[in-house]
Amino acid sequence: SIAASEDVLEHVYAAESALRAYIITGDQAGLKPFNKVLTEMNSGLALLARLEKDHPGDEQGLSRISALISQRKASFQDTIRLRSTGGFDSARIKTLTGKGAALTLEIETEVKAQQETERAYLRTLELETRAASMQRGGLLTIVFLLGFLLTAAALVSALYTARRRRLAEESLADANAHLQGLLDSATQLSIIATDLRGSIILFNKGAERMLGYAAGEMLGRTPESIHLTAEMEKRGAELGEMLGYPVRGFEVFVETARRAGFENREWTYVRKDGTKFPVELTVTGIKNHAGKLTGFLGLAADISARRKSQQQMRKLSAAVK
Repeated sequence: SIAASEDVLEHVYAAESALRAYIITGDQAGLKPFNKVLTEMNSGLALLARLEKDHPGDEQGLSRISALISQRKASFQDTIRLRSTGGFDSARIKTLTGKGAALTLEIETEVKAQQETERAYLRTLELETRAASMQRGGLLTIVFLLGFLLTAAALVSALYTARRRRLAEESLADANAHLQGLLDSATQLSIIATDLRGSIILFNKGAERMLGYAAGEMLGRTPESIHLTAEMEKRGAELGEMLGYPVRGFEVFVETARRAGFENREWTYVRKDGTKFPVELTVTGIKNHAGKLTGFLGLAADISARRKSQQQMRKLSAAVK
């Protein structure tokens, strides 16, 4: 909307120039360029209003600009009437002593303020986009760190012998405490672990906050209950076509991770109250000390803000073009 507001301001200047030409000549034909500029000014204001609806926050600024332009157009019409009825001198005196110039200055001030607000908004969008990129990289780091800790806990448990009983207990307690602390602190991430059949065995506080379920409600269930059936069926069809055999149910989330080690893709989560929101889900396999696959770990981040920022950027880019 920066370009749109600049166009509106340019139309105000153009209207003033066209009006000065009419004042000098008094020729009614000279009003055609003036009227054309007014039409373009009105179209520019309408475009500016549409753009502001896409990212509300400066409606008052737009309202002030519209009100000032209405006053300026009224001043233009008064000058035209004076030129028609009182001649050149009356219109010239009106131009020199009236409020027209002051109104134009107010319009300039409001447009510049609106543009600065828009620039601040664009800077915020850019920061959010960068943060989303960093979050994506952070997700993968956390996934592998959690996988390492789970494997370490399994390894320490395997070393649990009579001779090393005390050492194993301490190491296992430390690993479990570290893991639990990490899980509980990740309140902005949904962390869900399952066994090989898909039964949920871990549902962290971030998942509780994000989805509205208590951990006790989800343990023993499968992640299918928080996904859209249509998305699962679509992904199953894609995998089936690629692999040459049917992929259904829980397997649509883990088949790629089972083969490649992990998978990162976007899904739609469904909260307990039925509301839906987009997430970026990273799924990785959990292995024991012997390297045997024992389950799966899924980390999801809410990307609603990222999606909104991307949509706003696309709309702004389209408007500028």
